[in-house]
Amino acid sequence: MRFASETKTFVAPHKAARGARWARRAVAFIAALCFGGAVLYVESASSTGERVFRERGCSLCHGGAFFDAALPSLQSWKPGQALVPQVEAALTAAHPLLAAGAPRAGGQDELAAYVAARQLPALASRHAQGRGERLYRAKCAACHGTDGLGQPAAYPPLKGSEWLRETGKRERLPEILSTGLQGPITVKGEPWDATMNAPGLSSEEERQAVIDYLKQVF
Repeated sequence: MRFASETKTFVAPHKAARGARWARRAVAFIAALCFGGAVLYVESASSTGERVFRERGCSLCHGGAFFDAALPSLQSWKPGQALVPQVEAALTAAHPLLAAGAPRAGGQDELAAYVAARQLPALASRHAQGRGERLYRAKCAACHGTDGLGQPAAYPPLKGSEWLRETGKRERLPEILSTGLQGPITVKGEPWDATMNAPGLSSEEERQAVIDYLKQVF
């Protein structure tokens, strides 16, 4: 019994040391995998700006759906304006330490250009929606309401209307906004028989802005 006990006492530290070595190896292996994955993630970027975006860890906070919406700091942008300088100013304001190290690290111009290119669709969409809303309120809301609910027995609702969604009807929207519409028609199962005059939108761009607004809001 004493020999068995001594053997057990002798073997236990040996097993513990071997377990510690395996644990260290496992940690090193996982770290190598993570580092290799990070390197591949950075190097797979399709542009210098995207590589800098990944390399500096921007994607940790600003990945995924970050670019789907216009950034608040860029919402003063209007079509025709240079966007990259606004992005550079926003980056400097939001991340002063990053901006201070940019001349040494390089890539600040490319990073700003990358962010600007990714933000442009959301900014353009936001601007178009804002223009469409202004035109709708000026040309359409008197009859159809700012809420799109129309006026009972006078003007049909736009909110939830099949004329904004159903194939064969939504394709007629440019024509309706250009020349008007003569009833009878059916909206949400209710018959309407009236004349809609053309709202006075002066260009195809204005009509499309209103259509985009209607589809997004109503």
